[in-house]
Amino acid sequence: MKNIIKNRLKDYIDKIYIVSNKLSTDKLKDEFIIEGFKIEELRQQFKSEYRGMSKSYLCFLNHKNAWVKALNSDKFSLIVEEDFVPVKNFSQLPLPFDAGDKKFGICWLYYVGVQIYSVSIQGYISGEAAGMVAYIISSESAKVLLDFAEEIEKKWDPKEYFAFDTKVKTFFLSRGKKNYLSYRNYGEHGGLINIEHKTSGIRRCGMHRADVLYGKLSFLPYYAKSNRLRYYMVRLEARIYGMMRLLIGRYLRPKLLFNSSIPLRLLKIAIGRQLTAIL
Repeated sequence: MKNIIKNRLKDYIDKIYIVSNKLSTDKLKDEFIIEGFKIEELRQQFKSEYRGMSKSYLCFLNHKNAWVKALNSDKFSLIVEEDFVPVKNFSQLPLPFDAGDKKFGICWLYYVGVQIYSVSIQGYISGEAAGMVAYIISSESAKVLLDFAEEIEKKWDPKEYFAFDTKVKTFFLSRGKKNYLSYRNYGEHGGLINIEHKTSGIRRCGMHRADVLYGKLSFLPYYAKSNRLRYYMVRLEARIYGMMRLLIGRYLRPKLLFNSSIPLRLLKIAIGRQLTAIL
């Protein structure tokens, strides 16, 4: 990992776009400003045509606005949702991918349902994940995402729930792009769970939290409700769930491990990321 620590996140991000709806983002914005980032909040304004649309579709539209903004950047753009809580010293964390990779698609800084595919000699992790709470894209990535948006808008009934974030990974792969993951989560999904997840029957709908954090959080997430004990209980459950995913072969698939030319490197990443006392 030594080769990438020098590449600070702050040096590669042009702007952070905060997609928001109802929650206050004051703490989040203050933290990013202190860290030295340029920010732009994209707060969704109600329109008459939005009436009757599902929350998932409205969320998709908000992210689409950010993708349009990212088209004009020469550097990378970071897109976060309003309930993202970054870890302390966020700007000093390493860029989790090769900035010169022509096949770069997306890099998740926060993820759920993660699986790793490979690890480069520099320590860059490629794989798949879900969740659009915090992710990095390039202007080229934004073009791909807008193609993705055009495609699903043709198929998706705006009134119906649709987990669009679970389709992003395969769309990038279909365009010959590579998906990256940070070693540990650079922050937490701090909001309450979308009720549409539960009514749609998604398993583990209550476990939309980071399994392992890169450091201590900058401030308490909304779900803690200013109660540190509640926060620690949620984080402990998330850590246990992450360890269980590792043990049952969901983070690193046994078949992939056995067929890999770099099994020890994969194991080092998979096990090593869990070896922290940070909740």
